[in-house]
Amino acid sequence: MIEFIEDRCTNYQHRTFINADSADVTVAFAVDFSTPGEICTEKACKTCEKPIFQLEVNKNGRLNKDEEEKIEELYRYIQTYQCTSINIAGNGIYTFNKYGISQCRIDDLVTNVIEHLLERGCKIKELRSGGQSGADEAGMVAALKLNLKGICLFPKGWRFRDVNNKDIKDEKGFKERFVWQV
Repeated sequence: MIEFIEDRCTNYQHRTFINADSADVTVAFAVDFSTPGEICTEKACKTCEKPIFQLEVNKNGRLNKDEEEKIEELYRYIQTYQCTSINIAGNGIYTFNKYGISQCRIDDLVTNVIEHLLERGCKIKELRSGGQSGADEAGMVAALKLNLKGICLFPKGWRFRDVNNKDIKDEKGFKERFVWQV
């Protein structure tokens, strides 16, 4: 199940800082780490003194071979510090879409990484995200698929961006992105 929590602020930045601070570690999946959202996530982690692992998604919607070492570092960090909660962040679908990468592809990628960590013995119990399309949404999909607690802290007004980079403010539309997973 996903616990939906509406932030008191309408902007995306406020919930980014809360999610970074509330999890043991942040994992960001992005094809472009220079977007305002990725810059904000990195700043939030630094400000909150929480680690961030940035996994670069290639133009095929997969991780490059050299990202395997980052996943190994993430695994060692989780095991060493007995992490149980991960904040999933990264590009929105409007960014991934520029490279022909679908929401379904990102859902599978994030789920596979978390599943890999679980299979290796990580005691992950909770995935958090900011409810954005793309990587955030994939984090909640992974929580549902892997039977983990999902905490979705999102901007006031049930705000998220669609594939066309248009802000949507709709509770029903927000939740419908996850209903088919249940």
